[in-house]
Amino acid sequence: MSLYEDFLLCNFPKCRTKLSGFAWVTACSHAFCDQHGSAEFSRSPAICPACSSALSGKLDIVRTELSPSEEYKAMVLAGLRPETVLDISARALAFWTYQPYFCEEALNELPACSTVKSQQHTLDSRQTD
Repeated sequence: MSLYEDFLLCNFPKCRTKLSGFAWVTACSHAFCDQHGSAEFSRSPAICPACSSALSGKLDIVRTELSPSEEYKAMVLAGLRPETVLDISARALAFWTYQPYFCEEALNELPACSTVKSQQHTLDSRQTD
């Protein structure tokens, strides 16, 4: 399992802060902190800062509360057919499955991460000698 399994990181290049409160989520499965999402998605046309996808659909960008109230959770799916609820749940789980992969790939691009990984590899090889 990944280090990032319990929370989301901002997918904005060079940000990577832990998301809390509100986040901006895109149809291309990226999540952004409120600061970067507000700045990036106020422009038209909206472009995903993580993958450069065009975000022109009405629901291609959503600002969401990461810890919704119990009242919201009780009502958000009420009245929907079971297969619709399962479809929504499967899509939400797919989003969470993608995030650790994306975050690890993005972190590997940062110079500091490369240095740490190199030092870790050196230490590992010394322990096996």
